[in-house]
Amino acid sequence: MHVVGEVTAPAIRQGDTLVLVCGSGKTPVSTSFATTAEAEGATLVVVTHKPESLLARTSDLLLTVPMDASVQFGGSVFEQACLVMFDALALRLGSGPDAQAAMWRRHTNLQ
Repeated sequence: MHVVGEVTAPAIRQGDTLVLVCGSGKTPVSTSFATTAEAEGATLVVVTHKPESLLARTSDLLLTVPMDASVQFGGSVFEQACLVMFDALALRLGSGPDAQAAMWRRHTNLQ
């Protein structure tokens, strides 16, 4: 697994999966990443609260995070909802008998 923009991140290619988390589903950098991934034949997973957005329509897999309007600045509620959702997903994926040991083996030891 890599994060876009990391020095060690390889080029995206067919067989890869790009996960984009974008509340509006239309930010220029996210749509640019999606266009590149699509051109290379990669799978596109989009997490958004706008299921009618451009990114949602071009995704191979869509996770919609339902949310209401908020007084919080700049999409904070969406980001908080994603944090909880991804934490729950990690707990679910990591519920196998060897999952905890595997996670500890990969956990940073350069702190």
